[in-house]
Amino acid sequence: MQLNADSIIYYSDTSILQAFGHVKLKTGKDTFYGDSVYYSTDLKLGIGFNAETNQEKGRIIGKEIYRDSGNVIYVKGGIFTSCDKNPPHYVFASKKMKLIKDNMAIVEPLVLKIHSVPVFAVPFWFFPVKTGRKSGLLTPHIGSNSYDGKYIRNIAYYLVLNNYADITFSMDLIEKRGARFGISGVYNLYKHFNGTITYTRAEEFWPRAMRWSISGHHEQKFPHNTRFTSSFEYYSDYNYENDYAQTTVDWLKKEMHSYASLSKTTKFFTSSASIDDRINPVTKERITDMPLVNLYFSSFNIWKLRAGYSASFLYKRTKDSVSTTSRWGQRNAASFSYAFSLFRYIRFTDILSSNWSVIDRDTSQKRFAFIKGVSFSQGIKTTLYGYSVFKIGPIEKIRHTFNPSVSLSYTPEIENPVCDFNYGSIPVRNESVNFQAGNRFDAKIGEKAVHLFDLNLSSSCNLLKEENKFSDININGSLSQSLPISIRGNAIYAVYDKKISSYGGNIGFHSIIRLFKNDFSEQDSSTSQNKISFSINYNFNRQADNSNQNLQINANYNLTKTISGSAAAAYDLAKGQFLSRSFSLVKDLHCWEAMFSYTKYGTKWDYNFRIWIKKLPDIKVEKGLVQSILPESAR
Repeated sequence: MQLNADSIIYYSDTSILQAFGHVKLKTGKDTFYGDSVYYSTDLKLGIGFNAETNQEKGRIIGKEIYRDSGNVIYVKGGIFTSCDKNPPHYVFASKKMKLIKDNMAIVEPLVLKIHSVPVFAVPFWFFPVKTGRKSGLLTPHIGSNSYDGKYIRNIAYYLVLNNYADITFSMDLIEKRGARFGISGVYNLYKHFNGTITYTRAEEFWPRAMRWSISGHHEQKFPHNTRFTSSFEYYSDYNYENDYAQTTVDWLKKEMHSYASLSKTTKFFTSSASIDDRINPVTKERITDMPLVNLYFSSFNIWKLRAGYSASFLYKRTKDSVSTTSRWGQRNAASFSYAFSLFRYIRFTDILSSNWSVIDRDTSQKRFAFIKGVSFSQGIKTTLYGYSVFKIGPIEKIRHTFNPSVSLSYTPEIENPVCDFNYGSIPVRNESVNFQAGNRFDAKIGEKAVHLFDLNLSSSCNLLKEENKFSDININGSLSQSLPISIRGNAIYAVYDKKISSYGGNIGFHSIIRLFKNDFSEQDSSTSQNKISFSINYNFNRQADNSNQNLQINANYNLTKTISGSAAAAYDLAKGQFLSRSFSLVKDLHCWEAMFSYTKYGTKWDYNFRIWIKKLPDIKVEKGLVQSILPESAR
């Protein structure tokens, strides 16, 4: 115990302390401030007048504060606030408060005052004050949107089972659908295993229907570098996830994916066995791999010769609205590579690879079709440098790095059965020469090296053809990402038609606009105030007779020290319509914070308005609460 005050009197016969004037009494982790304090050192009981004590998320101020030996604090004529200003911007006022340390607070009555103006009151209230995870009711979300109407979501109770697991029971009430119930469990034993499982059941009234979903994941580590991972999601019907989606990501989701995998890694090999299940709600096609087994042996070197081997087995089941098919196959692959340099500048690489597979049947329904193949390639590449001999403005020198490469690929024709299962793909005879040319341009400005742009070209020559041997030329280029303007492009040049057959790319511009001068501290320019950081991206693509163009705009703004937000939009230039729009505005109100946001994707839209206490985020006013208070004519 530590006591500081202007005057202190200690009665040794009764073990009573009296302190007056600027009193500060510290007992353990608790500290009391007040005009005067009376404290019994034997009974560990005390009372403070016009006193204040700090708690985990705020401070309690009262005309009288009592404390007993059982870590219970009683307050008369008290207030609670998380605001550090005097006077505070808001308070929860009550005639009587009872605070049971690390357990619960009970108040009677409770009045919320903002700048001394009462705005909300209830006869009594209680809430947990225990630190860490604790069981209790969660705050529901009230609102409305274009596709659900009015709703109350997350009417929920959170139950802590132990230090490693908890469970949440929830209910949603949705005007245009009905009621949805859910149960979700979470478990996590550090460095051993963790996971979640969630089940929901929807009772829809318009039209009458019962729908459900179940999803979850599990990860677990075993000894000897063995790991198990799994994830699953299944729904009663294909549209369930999209109908109850609340975010753009869920609105765009077009696949249900579940899997389980067991893998082991050693110094010499990596092995895995997995089950994979994919369902496409649009095409109603279901593809299941059960199982897929892979084995990879680590590559090893013998002088400059590098060798590797891998094997796999797959059983694939495909089901659609018409039929169901099952296939299996086993595949092996081995490779040998040898690399060396000539005169230090010219690098050669030789690769010999072979593969052999067994699949269930060929197209003639002959069982156990055996497929084999072998291929060889030899490549040669080098790096050349060129420098400018004159100065261009602030650029003292430009360096051109040229990386040409040529490779020869050869695959002999080997007799194989005709198969339609690509897991045992049949090697095709090939004799070709591949060309690649990489170009990089850098500039020296003062003592700084700046990357300017890259330009890469590639093509090939098929030696088996008698005419039109050369393929189209692929062209890819990009400006440095460090410049304000970024340009990335690709094109295909048809050699024999002598024209560009298709092209596409992206043109982007990003910058920061300073709105006006300010006196705020700007130690970190990336988070300074009074600025708008924005980017504009123009995407285009043209292939044959098809073309598309869209414009994307993103902005993050810090208008003042207390106002910030973001905005984004995507516009289809060809169709002349917006693909998506969203923006948000956040206002810092010292101990409070306010936010407004709006999102629209296609025909679906939603907005939210919320004001909440920073240290007590469950205490908030949302759009749904405001709508329920206003009369119908004012909405």
